[in-house]
Amino acid sequence: MLVFAYALTNDNAKKRYPCYNSKKIRLLEAVGDVEARNFFEKVIGVSDITALDSLEHLAEFKKVSSGEEIFEEGRQQSYIVFLLKGILRGFYVDENGHEITDCFMFRFGTPVISNFGFEDQCAVTIEAAVNSEILRIPMAETMELLNSSMECMHIYNKLVQESFRCHWEMKGAILQYSAMGRYQWFLNTYPGLIDRVNNRHIASFLGMTPVTLSRIRRSLREGKTASPGNREETSA
Repeated sequence: MLVFAYALTNDNAKKRYPCYNSKKIRLLEAVGDVEARNFFEKVIGVSDITALDSLEHLAEFKKVSSGEEIFEEGRQQSYIVFLLKGILRGFYVDENGHEITDCFMFRFGTPVISNFGFEDQCAVTIEAAVNSEILRIPMAETMELLNSSMECMHIYNKLVQESFRCHWEMKGAILQYSAMGRYQWFLNTYPGLIDRVNNRHIASFLGMTPVTLSRIRRSLREGKTASPGNREETSA
């Protein structure tokens, strides 16, 4: 599954978006009430005045409780969402009825789209893994804005390209690394999530059973380490 969940890290954003200002981002993160116009201008990089006026008017701030769904697999997406605070989880249900975690989103400013075609059904369900806060704009009005603003269309296309890169980087780690390597990759890539997210969801994301994840964590607590290495059998 491929989900548009690009995390705006300082290094990535500086390279790809000249308008990105990490000091302003940190300031916005520290402020409890983020203003919609500042968010789209300073974080997303919109400079078109008309587009900013539209986005400011359309933006809606929303608090979502842990376990609350934002998008549902198989349903049409009605909003484009940006994460302001908390953690979101993307998952799909396999043929046996089991939830398979596809992605986590935790960085301030992450745009979340469950499909690439505006009229397509959501590829995965997106829910809040913890109590979170989001900013959202209606999909129909977003489509009109992309058609009328070349700048917004350019920003959207850049974010889509970056999401592809992040997706394959993630899948490469999960497919190539050993179970221990995948866990260490997760700790480095998703700092702090191991203590905030259900370990069953993390195990699913890393392609291992909860028993295997528990065994790896116990090994590290006992001082045993391993390099990423090759992928190994992960069944308990």
